Amino acid sequence: MRRARAKVPEEVSFPTKPELAIAMPGHAWTQGVPMRWGEGG
Repeated sequence: MRRARAKVPEEVSFPTKPELAIAMPGHAWTQGVPMRWGEGG
């Protein structure tokens, strides 16, 4: 229903939240965002 109201065709796909969570750090890294690995505990 939201898709129809926004006139977004069914052929357009959107990533899921888990897919975004996997892709975002890699994209940020390629853009030069400084990162370090952390460890909980």
